[in-house]
Amino acid sequence: MNEHDLHDRVQVQITAALQRLALAAHWNSDPRVGELLDESRQLLDVAARDVRLFARGINPAVLESEGLRGAVRALAARFPGLVTTRVVAERYPQALESGLFLALSETVANAVRHAGASAIVVEVERDGECVVGRVTDNGSGTARFGAIGGLENLRVRIAALGGDTELHSEPGRGTRVTISVPLRSEVPQHG
Repeated sequence: MNEHDLHDRVQVQITAALQRLALAAHWNSDPRVGELLDESRQLLDVAARDVRLFARGINPAVLESEGLRGAVRALAARFPGLVTTRVVAERYPQALESGLFLALSETVANAVRHAGASAIVVEVERDGECVVGRVTDNGSGTARFGAIGGLENLRVRIAALGGDTELHSEPGRGTRVTISVPLRSEVPQHG
């Protein structure tokens, strides 16, 4: 793990908490406000715990125990009604699962924080000797790779795994980020 990975993981947690806080403010006098604030507090607790774990180089427990499918489902659960998933139940090398999960997490956070998406679909499937992750949203469609920033960091991280990142973003029609990472026999598989 490096500082970018740590930042990206925390960003997802914080974005989820901010989404709930925005809902709480919207429902100002609604009795559900207390419940949303409690969920936000729990998310921030998870974020703080994840920072400690990542500082020691440990992946989220659900990624370790349930693989990509479980981790992506847990990610979606942080954004109820916003994120849906379609993920195969197959285990992959640890470095691939960790790198792809962090990239998918950052992409979801970007869709919520910067694109104002109201529907996000996260998919993971195997395509021959590659694992393909895809995040599609109905947000503003203004995402671009830049010299610095989250999407460029994502592309660099995936390239370090030997993979590719494609971005298709069209104003008013949303964004699709497709990440393809090759399976590598020299990387130890989960047992």
